[in-house]
Amino acid sequence: MLDFEGCTTRLNLALHHCFFRDGLVFRDAELGGLYLTGSRAEQRVDLHRLTTKTDVHLRGGFHATGLVNLGGARIGGQLSCSGGRFDGTGGTAINCNAARIRAGVFLKYGFHASRRVNFRGARIDGTFEVLVATLEGGIDLGSSQIKGRFFWQNIQGLVPVVDLTEAQVRVLVDDLPSWDKVTELHLSGFTYERIQSGMGIADRLEWLDGKRERKLPTEMHEKLRAQPWLATGSGFDPQPYTQLARVLEDQGNRGGAARVREVRESKLRVAEQSRAFGRVDGTFRAAFGSIPAMLRRLWDFMFRWMFGYGHQPARALVWVTGIWLLAFLLYSSVYAAGQMAPNSDVILTSADWLEIAKAYKAGDEMPMHAWLNTPAARDYETFSAGLYALDLFLPLDALGQEAAWAPSLERGALGVLGYWMRMPIQLAGWVITAVGAAVLTGLVGRKE
Repeated sequence: MLDFEGCTTRLNLALHHCFFRDGLVFRDAELGGLYLTGSRAEQRVDLHRLTTKTDVHLRGGFHATGLVNLGGARIGGQLSCSGGRFDGTGGTAINCNAARIRAGVFLKYGFHASRRVNFRGARIDGTFEVLVATLEGGIDLGSSQIKGRFFWQNIQGLVPVVDLTEAQVRVLVDDLPSWDKVTELHLSGFTYERIQSGMGIADRLEWLDGKRERKLPTEMHEKLRAQPWLATGSGFDPQPYTQLARVLEDQGNRGGAARVREVRESKLRVAEQSRAFGRVDGTFRAAFGSIPAMLRRLWDFMFRWMFGYGHQPARALVWVTGIWLLAFLLYSSVYAAGQMAPNSDVILTSADWLEIAKAYKAGDEMPMHAWLNTPAARDYETFSAGLYALDLFLPLDALGQEAAWAPSLERGALGVLGYWMRMPIQLAGWVITAVGAAVLTGLVGRKE
């Protein structure tokens, strides 16, 4: 064994292409730099609390069959493990727990770890690059701080776990295929200031959808499993969605940020409803307590598809246009069929109208068609299907069409349909207008 425990020197130590049968020990040592490029170490490589003024190189064919322990190390330069192989023992290949690295960390270009790589609580002042790397045991970056860019690209093979819980990075540089290779992804509390990636919004949502959620209490989880129509029995952490939306908005992608917030609200409400239904235990009290959740499900459905939970208010224009177009086509058909009538007591009790109505009963043309040829019709409000549809929908009643015309219940099926469709159209107008105003003024929906 090569043992330099507690050794202090300002010089660099370079041991290239060497073989260490019994391992290496540099515990509590202070060196200028440590360079083990191409070397092979059996047993352990103990660099615990190692301090260097420059770099530590475990790269270029370096092979460690035991644990490489850099816990608490203080590295004044970079830690380069590119092209190295780390087999490890006891579940861990590299331990850099609470390490401080002044430059970057490089796990790339053939880097291979057979067990977990641990950087929990580490502080890296430069970049952290995981490129063209194999991580058979996963990587733990929980509570770490990376002041430069974090690269996660071109990952080789499956990665059982990536833990970014409470990690902080400045710039996230990644690709979706690399995330797709992660079996268990922890993102709770993960923060970043910018994104540099070719991933679109759909890719980002797929990335977030793959994160591991908090578990619900066992009893509630079992109840939800017996109700397959509900969401799966897990909690939902909205923070990763909030973080992504904030960064997208800061980078000018407001549409993408709104979409992410909408999905976050949808998942949050599903989780809340699942918890509410999961409390149902067969008692009246629990069943009664679940009623608000059922009513809220209906409200959430409408609020999402009409307003995107307040984050997509322009979506309401699609609904307004659709409802108006439906009403326009309906009342155009009703009018063309002669099944509209003047909504005026003076007209309907006049001698001309009564005579025309009597002729209709005898089998002649529709009363409205005949009445349009009378002098009274020329001075009456002209019917416009478009304005009539708009007048029905808007809760102002200011266009005069609804006051002047009405579908007839006695002239045919179209008239009956037009008559009974007025209330749903008016109700939709009231709801969309009222909720839309509340969304735009911030009373409901958007809170950020």
